[in-house]
Amino acid sequence: MSKMEDRGQGAFEYILLLAGILLIVILVIVILKSVILSPANANIQSSNDILTQVSAIPEIPGAWVKYSCSNPVIPTSLDPVSFIDVVLAGGVYYGFYTNNSGGPTNYGNIGLLNSTDGVNWELVNNSIINPTPYAWDGVSVGLPYVMYNNGEFQMWYIGSNDTEVASWTSDFNQSVGYASSSDGIHWNVNSAPVFTTNSTSTWDNYSIAPGVVVLKDGDTYKMWYGAINYSGDVHSSIGYATSTDGVTWQRWNSTGGPVIANAIPGAILKSGIYYLSLGILTSTFVTAESTSTDGITWSQPSVTMNNSPSCFDSQQAIIVSIILSNDQYLAWYYSNNGAPAGVGYATAPVQILTS
Repeated sequence: MSKMEDRGQGAFEYILLLAGILLIVILVIVILKSVILSPANANIQSSNDILTQVSAIPEIPGAWVKYSCSNPVIPTSLDPVSFIDVVLAGGVYYGFYTNNSGGPTNYGNIGLLNSTDGVNWELVNNSIINPTPYAWDGVSVGLPYVMYNNGEFQMWYIGSNDTEVASWTSDFNQSVGYASSSDGIHWNVNSAPVFTTNSTSTWDNYSIAPGVVVLKDGDTYKMWYGAINYSGDVHSSIGYATSTDGVTWQRWNSTGGPVIANAIPGAILKSGIYYLSLGILTSTFVTAESTSTDGITWSQPSVTMNNSPSCFDSQQAIIVSIILSNDQYLAWYYSNNGAPAGVGYATAPVQILTS
């Protein structure tokens, strides 16, 4: 065999060797990809943080459709339920609610309901968090806002030691407490409030009222809080604060806002943009929405849900909890027909924003 033929055969064998190595590399990549993206692992990833997953797609709830005019899905006969925050975890809806006359002081405590469909509810425990005697929250606790994060429930709630309690919108010296739980029933409660009135400002130096909403955006907790600066002012405005752990909070500037005037926070979402449901006062309290790209500058609120004459929500309808499930938004709203009438339910399609 000539030298030329030897060189040609050697080159051919070298090419075959390279092709074999390349084929092995491709097979390894395919196998690793199938393992990493297997359904079991995908389920684990998607269940780690059901409430606070953040999408880059700009979307908001479309038009809300109420479930019923005749009756709330959670009547006050089940327990004197008013405000509620709903979390979906492990296929179960957890409803953390306020009983305005519950607890050992009869001024307010926090209970838990469960549901498999968001409509039919059962009482689990009417006393998961109570006022702490002789403490900052010694008279009343309520208005919980809860997220489910890596197998743990995190709750921010309003507490007060004011014995002249009148309503959550105007009570003096309300502050924000924090608690965590692995099962939603047994809670580790911080002994001190995690967010209080701002003594250096004029707009939020009277009370944090009526409540807060919290979103975990990446590694940062973001809170929008209602606050007032004098007794009887139901025109609460909304401030903004951030935290790295959900406990130690920093107002976004020296005064913390307000970022939205004359409104109370209802529920917060982020999917490409921030979406906030608001309670605003027209002839009565109704639900409005506002959007933002940074959580600080918000659009002019627009009404999305009115009260319905001759229905159980004839005087007030304020959405206080929203989640995304099975490609639609679900909402639960505070209702009033002269007195607290329980919790209503509504759904909305996903609205993709194109501009």
